Amino acid sequence: LSPVCLGSLRRAASINAEYMGFGICLGHQILARAAGASTYKMKFGNRGMNQPVIDLRTTRCYITPQNHGYAVDESTLPDGWEPFFTNANDRTNEGIIHKRTLVSVNSPEAAGTRA
Repeated sequence: LSPVCLGSLRRAASINAEYMGFGICLGHQILARAAGASTYKMKFGNRGMNQPVIDLRTTRCYITPQNHGYAVDESTLPDGWEPFFTNANDRTNEGIIHKRTLVSVNSPEAAGTRA
C-alpha cells in the first residue's frame, strides 16, 4: 500500500478519534496496515458464499460471502487492537476491533435468525 495512503489514514484516525470507523473487505486490510499490522498472501484465499466466521466476543457463527486472498497477521496487531472475527475453516483473521473502530473482511449482509 502507498505510504501516502497509510499516512493519511493515520492522521485521520488521530484527528477524528471521537468518530466511529468501519471498514469492510479491502478496508479491513488497509485499516489494519494503517494501524501498524502486517498482511500476508494466503495460499488459496477465502472465496465464495457460505464462509463461516466466528465472533470472538460471543462465539456466534455468521455465514458470510467472501472474496479475498490476503489476511491480517494477528501477531502483528499493535496494542489496543484485538482480533474480532476468525474464519472457522482456516482460522485466519476476518476482523479486528479497536475502541470505536470495527474492521471486517467479510460482508455482513444478513444477521440470520436466532435460535
